[in-house]
Amino acid sequence: MSSNQRRFYKTLLSSSLLPLMTVTTISLGINHTSALNISAKTPQLISQNFTGFIASFWERRPRRRNISRTSAGFCAIAPGLVDTYKIWHKKPVFLWNYQGKPEQMQLVVRDYDTQAIIWKQDVDISAQKLAYTAPQPLEAGKLYQWQLVGKTSSNWFTFQILPHQERQKISTELQAIEQKLKGDRASAEVIAQKKAEYFLNYQIQHQTETGTFNAWSDALQIISEVENPSPAFLQKREEFVASVCTPSQPTARRRN
Repeated sequence: MSSNQRRFYKTLLSSSLLPLMTVTTISLGINHTSALNISAKTPQLISQNFTGFIASFWERRPRRRNISRTSAGFCAIAPGLVDTYKIWHKKPVFLWNYQGKPEQMQLVVRDYDTQAIIWKQDVDISAQKLAYTAPQPLEAGKLYQWQLVGKTSSNWFTFQILPHQERQKISTELQAIEQKLKGDRASAEVIAQKKAEYFLNYQIQHQTETGTFNAWSDALQIISEVENPSPAFLQKREEFVASVCTPSQPTARRRN
């Protein structure tokens, strides 16, 4: 392990991952749901059995690690900022929430250890997402950082690709989920939500922190990649991603 990696893991003991700017971090609890149940045999049964699942999926919220909103209306989301800094995707989709005016920026990805820039791409910040399109995917097990650079720039956000063996296990299980649902003639939206639910239930361990963490960055990427979504799915997706940056309402205190 390099000295940079040791320094990074030490920071996890005392703070969340590299805050965007000096703002207050907001925390939420997570609503655990049941394990996957892929049992529908016909399109009609898929629709009937899926009703409750849709509600449970869209209602879930992460245990936030570093979600914060700046005065400029910018909130970085993924990868690396929601529940765990570890991700499965070797070509991640960078996600953020933005409520300001359109502005041309540049998204930069660098190697954590060497700080060498390995990819950069211009983007309108109002797009709120950008896919990693370099010819070579990122390497399993390695730490990386990403940043948005413009008139004002964000800090660097750190993430790590899961090791090869764990990635292979996840790939096999995702393939089984997809094959089963395709055999049941499920729609692309149903398949995406089932795979996203898989990631929300998948448990990841950290080197320097106790407990388990769920792969929220990967779940958000799965639903963000659905092509030609229905209006209902699109609305749910936009609200869901934006809600990651929205503080929860305090629970009213019960009177005696």
